Amino acid sequence: MRAVKILTIAWMALIILTPGRLIRAQDATTSLPATKVPEPAGANAPTFSHRSARYVLRPGDSFDLAFDYTPELNQTVTVQPDGFINLREVHDIRASGLTTPELMDAIRADYAKILTNPVISITMKEFDKPYFIADGQVAKPGKYDLRGDT
Repeated sequence: MRAVKILTIAWMALIILTPGRLIRAQDATTSLPATKVPEPAGANAPTFSHRSARYVLRPGDSFDLAFDYTPELNQTVTVQPDGFINLREVHDIRASGLTTPELMDAIRADYAKILTNPVISITMKEFDKPYFIADGQVAKPGKYDLRGDT
């Protein structure tokens, strides 16, 4: 009887998490059923790409754009609801769906039209952090940030 209690507690405590999914044990006598948490649609799509697990920009994200040799062009940029960003001195760029290195290449290419070999850096400020949702028979159900490797 004690072994069953320990096993039941262990199964209830076991939560295997991946972004957008929650797999949980319901009791010690059944295998782990996969319970898919509904994934958000549209603007709330997953924010990590399969391209080397890099963060993919989406509307609402903001970042600092810094120019090493032309600080007058430094700016804080927010990805607009239509997916574009507005930049000083050059045309708008579609940023939604790009990783940070891809966006940096696109920005560098646009500023290369007016600057000689622009040196830029992007520092993310606000973005959708990865999270998981624990529900069911757990002590504290809710939304939790993923920190580190799971």
